[in-house]
Amino acid sequence: MFTILPKNISGLFQQSKSSLFGFKLCCVSLHKYYKGVISVEKSICSLPVQLMESFYNYKLILEDGRLILYNSKTGAISIVKEEQTDMVQRIFENPDSYRDNSLISELVRLGYLVEYGKNEMDEIRAWHDWYTKGKGLLQLILLPAEACNFSCPYCFIYQHRNLNMEDWVYDAIYKYIEKKAEDSKDGLRLELSWYGGEPLLASDRIIEFMNRLEEIKATYPINICSNIITNGYLLTVPLFEKLMDCGIKSFQITMDGDKDSHDKLRVLKGGGATFDTIYNNLKDISRFVGKDKKFSFSIRANFLKNNIKSMEQLLEKFLKDFSEDKRFSIYFRPIYNFETTRDDINTLTSDICTVSEGLHLQTDLIYKAMKADKDSTDLRRISNPLPEPTYSWCTSIRENSHIIGADGAVFSCDTLIVEKDKSVGEITPEGDIVLYNSSKDWKQSIFDEENEVIKDCMKCKLLPVCMGGCRRSRLMSGEKACFWTDEDILKSMREYATL
Repeated sequence: MFTILPKNISGLFQQSKSSLFGFKLCCVSLHKYYKGVISVEKSICSLPVQLMESFYNYKLILEDGRLILYNSKTGAISIVKEEQTDMVQRIFENPDSYRDNSLISELVRLGYLVEYGKNEMDEIRAWHDWYTKGKGLLQLILLPAEACNFSCPYCFIYQHRNLNMEDWVYDAIYKYIEKKAEDSKDGLRLELSWYGGEPLLASDRIIEFMNRLEEIKATYPINICSNIITNGYLLTVPLFEKLMDCGIKSFQITMDGDKDSHDKLRVLKGGGATFDTIYNNLKDISRFVGKDKKFSFSIRANFLKNNIKSMEQLLEKFLKDFSEDKRFSIYFRPIYNFETTRDDINTLTSDICTVSEGLHLQTDLIYKAMKADKDSTDLRRISNPLPEPTYSWCTSIRENSHIIGADGAVFSCDTLIVEKDKSVGEITPEGDIVLYNSSKDWKQSIFDEENEVIKDCMKCKLLPVCMGGCRRSRLMSGEKACFWTDEDILKSMREYATL
């Protein structure tokens, strides 16, 4: 039986080759963040008294007689050999009759079988509540420059406020972090993201602030993980190394396909191509930044319905230029039609994907990428074949998660940082964050909501991987924000079995 478990929640899974059934990625304890997030039995000796099949199982018998399994609560994916298919099915029907079978402990360990009568929803809520209310994790997205040197027609930040972060805001954020570090008895993990606009328009201020945080690190037990999301146009090797030196170790840029497609969409403000500059920056970073330097670099490839061929050409180029540098990864996402006041998006409207179209094309691209990179020892460098369990759809629901604008305005969603009246709070010069009543809609746990939409979510087998879906979408439409369907999962499982 070939099995894969996801690399997270929060990257807490590790690779192992010791298995009765062959190669697998094995789940390890989540005690570093939350004990008991996913209950995994370690051996047959610790089996519960009685067993039952998990509600969150998906099962599909393939044409060749093999059985593929997926559990949305643990993220496990398994392919059962044809000669074992019948036995596994019988175990699911009556697990207690096969307690001595060697497969039992594996099915329990991967979450396909659980303790009889167990309320799996309690487990899901426990990890959700720990994440949303936990004091030991602080997540901040900072907007040092709410201006951009690009003019992409589909950008959901359709109206840049053209602000640079003021000195007093940097000081207030520093005080806020310092207070959180001082109040955290068991230490604080700070996840600090730099966003925009284009954050590298204020690169000197970013580096200055990151260096300043060393004073807090010297005083309090704080672990700082920092990343930056940039268009990559200004990301030369010298600047990249300065950002690395000040503590930023994770980078993301966006490309819209190969040169021809990209240069029609991701253009400079005032006009001008950008592909060659960005891509050459990436190659220079790979070539000149020593392999002993540890960082992660993600390329987000945005696609429309009409440029899938361009995505495939970008993938081919990526594999050619970065196949030996595992610090670089690529993934695919559809361009969606967010609210905007820009007229130039009208030239793209007919090519923008619906949610369903976007998911299907994204899944197809993932599998093409995995097949193209099938010799790689790290399939996850491309993307994950099926959705992973998650604490929440996004960070907005967390009590200690905020987007702070250049003028101190606090936002809940990065698609709404276009006007100050869409803010949900503010940071004060004293380093306190004051939230308005409007923030309650964003911070309320899905388990505390009382509406028919969420009631349906609670009955869904995909709850562990979406946790109610996009909060923005639900608030604005009043409807469910489903991204996957059961049919999507089964289709992806069938495709996965061909790898």
